Amino acid sequence: MNDIVNKIQNWMNNSIVDEVLLLALLIAFIESCAQNTIKTSDHGTFQFILGLLIYMLVGYILHYAYSKFPMSKINVIWSCVSIIVATLLGYWLYDEPINHWIIFSVLFAISAVYCVYKGSN
Repeated sequence: MNDIVNKIQNWMNNSIVDEVLLLALLIAFIESCAQNTIKTSDHGTFQFILGLLIYMLVGYILHYAYSKFPMSKINVIWSCVSIIVATLLGYWLYDEPINHWIIFSVLFAISAVYCVYKGSN
């Protein structure tokens, strides 16, 4: 596991994309998998337990991210990416409606990520 983490770190250090953004995307993607697993499961089933275990992976990656970056930066980016992903998945997978207020929330989430980047430079 440590070897995989080191390979990912080396790739992120050589990438033009900011490492904090990649970690936030990874956290949001794994969190979305956990949410979908829990949403489609019955309480106490193996699928439900699997969803909880996936959430534990989110906690582990957050622990790693908080040791490298300010909590405010990683949390804002992760939360906003999570809002965007949850909105899209809700629309695509569960036929949840999208109206102008939902679109505003996605736009505000994108602007929050932009503001965090501008505020940390």
